Parts: sequence; structure tokens; C-alpha cells
Amino acid sequence: MDKIKKYLAAITAEKALSFLLFLVVGIIPLVIHTYLRKRDVHSLDFKAYPIPRGEFDFFHYYKGILLVIITFFILAVLLNKGKRTKYKLHVFLLILSFFILLSSIFSEFRAYTLIGGADSYQGVLVWLSYMIICFGASQLTSLKYVKIVVYGVIFSAVFLSVIGVLEYFSIDFHKNYLAFFLETNGNLNYINEVSINSISYNTNYYAMLLYVSLIIISVMYLSIVNRKIKTVLLLSYLIVFFNLTGTRTLAGDIIFTLMSLLLLIIFWKKNKNVIKDYLILLGSSFIIFLFVYNSVGAANSVEDDYARFKMSIANSSLEEIKVKRDVLEIKPFKLNPLFVKVLDDKNIKFSNTPDFNGQLQIMKKGDTIMMKDEGFEHYKLLFKKRKKYNVMILRYNNEFNYEVLIMDKTFKTINPYTKKIVDIITPEKTSFLNKQNGIISGRGIVWSLGIPLLKDRFFLGSGADTFPLTFPNHDYVSKLKVYGKKGQVPYIAASHSLYLQIGVEFGVIAMFTFIIMIIWYLISSFKLLLKVPLNNWIHYLSLGCFLAVLGFSIMGVISSGMLSAIPTFWVLLGLGLAVNGYIKKNELKVGPEDLKQ
Repeated sequence: MDKIKKYLAAITAEKALSFLLFLVVGIIPLVIHTYLRKRDVHSLDFKAYPIPRGEFDFFHYYKGILLVIITFFILAVLLNKGKRTKYKLHVFLLILSFFILLSSIFSEFRAYTLIGGADSYQGVLVWLSYMIICFGASQLTSLKYVKIVVYGVIFSAVFLSVIGVLEYFSIDFHKNYLAFFLETNGNLNYINEVSINSISYNTNYYAMLLYVSLIIISVMYLSIVNRKIKTVLLLSYLIVFFNLTGTRTLAGDIIFTLMSLLLLIIFWKKNKNVIKDYLILLGSSFIIFLFVYNSVGAANSVEDDYARFKMSIANSSLEEIKVKRDVLEIKPFKLNPLFVKVLDDKNIKFSNTPDFNGQLQIMKKGDTIMMKDEGFEHYKLLFKKRKKYNVMILRYNNEFNYEVLIMDKTFKTINPYTKKIVDIITPEKTSFLNKQNGIISGRGIVWSLGIPLLKDRFFLGSGADTFPLTFPNHDYVSKLKVYGKKGQVPYIAASHSLYLQIGVEFGVIAMFTFIIMIIWYLISSFKLLLKVPLNNWIHYLSLGCFLAVLGFSIMGVISSGMLSAIPTFWVLLGLGLAVNGYIKKNELKVGPEDLKQ
């Protein structure tokens, strides 16, 4: 007992803090376990994610639970820590915490905001945990404890990458053994057969985690002189880069390429001695890139990416479908609209003008009506009887099918998730983004419908993890424009933008607070890096944190990150503060002799 007391007494607050942060960045990304949640069809949880997959979770729930538990201990350590280092960025963290808490307290979905819901589980406790772990990381003042956190980032990335490489070469550890462990009875349909996602569920989230980890591995490799450690870091770099390329995320490839070029410019200006080692990394990266994008495991990947690019050039033919009382307006892009009016439950009228004075030549073939007039030849209307309702199936240019019910002298549609009859709605959209979807994988429709939500959320948002509850998922027409060819009407549960998520859930003020905080950190770090000679590993780590935050922030424009990657981002942001603070305080004492620390 005395030995235990003596050991516990020897554990300093900073040692405990570094260990807990190691768990955040080194263990949490690896956590997966089955979480089953029976839901009532009238519950907010069902409303937020009304598809069968919402009843179970492998990747987020237990990550969030573990993060909150670890954060509780971090908070306890911080409260018992003696002197705490203060940074200007802490003010931004306080403001963000204020709006996170207030938006969730006054949310109409308050009970839901505590832990969040399916496919995310980023409730208010998780978001407050992000603020605390960032603050906690900024309190590290000893270099040996800073290293422990860095080791955690590298460890989780390498561990996940080993699984990713096995997955790439069809060694079914991921599918068979892991499926057994997760008690899924082999039901792992979430796995993308072409891309690498390891055990991170989504390639975009995985790419964000790999990017920040790869930057840290790169700068540590370049700063270390010990050959054994350098070899280990080189191997770590290669396997992690293999996974980043294997995710086949365009954003990950572009951002890492840009950051690599930026690093090369910085080294050319600041320390040309490491350019040889860095060119080894870049050369190896290029070889891996060519291998992954031209091998059997990623068959047709380049062709697929080119096809996505062509999709971005060609807009969908459908612009809008509107209902005004008993009139249905079908409006294609740059073509004549078609107006359909209900006369009664069995008879309808067609016209090319809203006043129905214009006449169209109609050709009937069985249950199908077609138009002979120029500009209307691509329309097809198929009529069916389903139960007690008359159904009109709209087809345009063989791009999509859209079903409407003719009832009560108006038009209705069916909710594809709940199968209930609902009104046809036309929510406000951001027009430019409404037309851009190809190369950004359908995100244009999410942003075009999501950005108008910010209008009513200037001061407070809708609460933590409530984006799917506020997003107009019942606008099925807009989804058809993007996914109609695939016959899909997907449920949109993610904002696909970290900034849009913060704005909708915590308010516009919180969103701009986050943006200003990131800009402030990047500017202050850049100014510091201009002054230091890059002759010590701590200088390189400052550079690594700077580039990790910069790249993640750019990727955050088109991805929300989730629990797979965001905790690591917040820790590296806080760690960047701590490292910058150390350099400012000890710059005259830090020199090349510290490289072997």
C-alpha cells in the first residue's frame, strides 16, 4: 500500500494529463463496438435518422462515451493543477463553450442534445469535451510529456493503417474477424469495396485523421537524428500514406499535396539540410500513389474520378417541382416548364402556361402520357392505381422517377422513410450551390439547403447534433436532382461541413468565433515560425501542428469530421499552443543539442 501511495504521489499533474491525452489521440480512434438502440417511431432519435441503420452503431457511440469519461479525469487534473498557462485562444474556447451550452439548453430538442443520435453521437457533452481537451493540451509545459501525446497520434494512425493495408490486399481480418467481434453476423455492408476505410466507417473522416497524423510523422522524421527512430518513422509514414491514398478522397489528396509543397518551400527558405530527406518522403509518396491508383485493389479509380469530374460539369435537368394549391409546376433547367392541374381525383389538365391557356399535344400509350410539342418531348407521365389513391409517376429524360398522389384536389407525395403521405415542399435554397454536385459528391444539395438555416440562428443554434432534425430532409425533389439516376432518395444526417454544422447547431456567432480562433492561431504560429531557425524537433513540431490545423480546417469546409478525427484535431490545436508557448519562453535555451532529447 505504501508503494502504491508513493507511486501515486510521484504522478504529477502533467504526467497524468499527458497520459489522458494519449488515450484521446491514441486509443479513441481505435474504439469500435456494437451499440443497439431500440427506437420508438415517434421519438426524436427516429426522426433524426429514420432508417434501419439508425438502430445500431459501431463507430461513434462508444468513442463519445470514452471521450467524455477521459475528459472528466482531464478536468479533475486541471482543477488540481497548480499554475495554469493562459493563452488568448482560451477566450475563444470559452465563447464557443458558452454557445454550445446555451444552444443546447434552449433547444427544442434539448433531451436529444445530451448525447446526440445515430451516425454521429456528438452531443453537448462531447462538444464540451473538445473544448476541455484542447485547453488541457495547451497546459503541457514539459517536452517529454509533449512527446507522449505525439506518440499517441502516431500510434493510432499506424495501427489503423495496418488494418487498412490488410483490407486493401483482401486479407479479411477487417470483414470476418472484426465482424465476429462486433457481433454483426457478417453484416458489414458499410465497407467500401474500392476504398480503404480501415475501421473508421467513412473514408472522408479517415482521410482527415490520416492527414493530420501524416503531417506530424513527416516533421518528426525530418527532425530526428537517431537512425533507428528515423527508420521507424519512415516506415510509419509509408504505411499511413498508403492508407491516405487508398481512401481515394480527392480532398485528402489535394490538401496533402498542397501542404507538401508548402513544406518544401519552407525548408528551402529555412533549412535546406533536410530537403534531401524530405525528397525521399515525396519520392516514396509518388511511387505509392501510382501503385494504389493503378493496381487491382483500386480498379478503375482514375476513370471513376474522371467520371465524377464530368458529372460536375453537367447539371441535372430538373430545377424544381412546386405545388400551389391544385397546380403542380415541373421546371427543368433552361427548358419550358410543365403545369399540371387537378380537376378532380380522376381528371387532370396539362399546359405550358400557368394560366392554362396554352395547349399541349398529348399522346397516350396505355397508362403513359407523352407530349409531342417541342421542348416537352422528354416528359413522360405514367398513371397507376395504388390502394385507394391515383398515382402519377413523373419521368423526365429517363433521369428520375418522381411519384405524386392525386388526392383532395391537390398533389401529395410519400415519405420514403416513414411511408407516410406528406405535402410537397419547396424550402429556401442557395441557388449557386444547388447546381453544383458532381465533383463534391452531392454536397451541393446539402449546402444549398443547409446555408439558409443560418438565417434564424444568428445568436443561438438548434443544439448539439441536431443538424438532421433541422435539415429539410422532406425536400425529396432536391435529392432526386442529385441521386435520381441511381433511384435513391438518401437521408441526409451530416452537414458535410464542420463550419455549417457549428453554425446550424450553435449559431452564426459560434461559427465565426471558431473561424476567427483558427485564423488567430494560424497567423500567430506563422509569425513565430518566421522567427525560429527550424534546427530543433520542437520547432518542427510547431510547424507540424500549424500545417495539421491548417489542412484540417480546409478539409473541414467539405467534411464534418465526426468522432473518428475531431478529437485529434482539438488536441493538436491545444498542443500547438503549448509548443509555441514553450518556444517563446525558452527560445534562447533551445538549440541543436536538444535534438537527441
